[in-house]
Amino acid sequence: MMLAMAYPYFFVGQTLKCGLVFFISHVIRQSGHFFYEHQDWDIEKLKFGHKDASKKEAVTIVFVAGLGYCYRAEIWEILNKYHVALNLSAAQYTSLVAFMTIMPHFVEIVYQFGWLRGISWLLKIWTDPITDLLDFYEYAFIHPKWSLVLKDQSGVYKLDPNTRVVCKLDT
Repeated sequence: MMLAMAYPYFFVGQTLKCGLVFFISHVIRQSGHFFYEHQDWDIEKLKFGHKDASKKEAVTIVFVAGLGYCYRAEIWEILNKYHVALNLSAAQYTSLVAFMTIMPHFVEIVYQFGWLRGISWLLKIWTDPITDLLDFYEYAFIHPKWSLVLKDQSGVYKLDPNTRVVCKLDT
């Protein structure tokens, strides 16, 4: 969806459609990580991208942004009482929300690790749909029976990097 629709919409200037398709496809993509990947806490700590806690924060922020969009008329009315003018079109608002899904984390990475690491992360985010196709093409269609297999959310898992087998640890 990102490659076939969101990116082309961006390049032809249809930012509202781009933002909406990007958001929907990103939710679908990330839900795959949530439901099908068993998190290894040791590997999770080494990531310089979003970690479990920041993923939850990001979901909360996107939810609040959606509420803000739904109640934008009331919010604009309150802001106008205090002479704060934010006359954003739907396309501008969607673009701003889409931009804010990556910008704060990019700034955090640049602050902690430098510009090179920040730019590397940004390129990773933009190219993820392509690398995911190469890495996971054989899983493009998943039998519905696997949708009912949920991992134990309170469990602790360990990935063996040599065999790529994930095992649940006894706690």
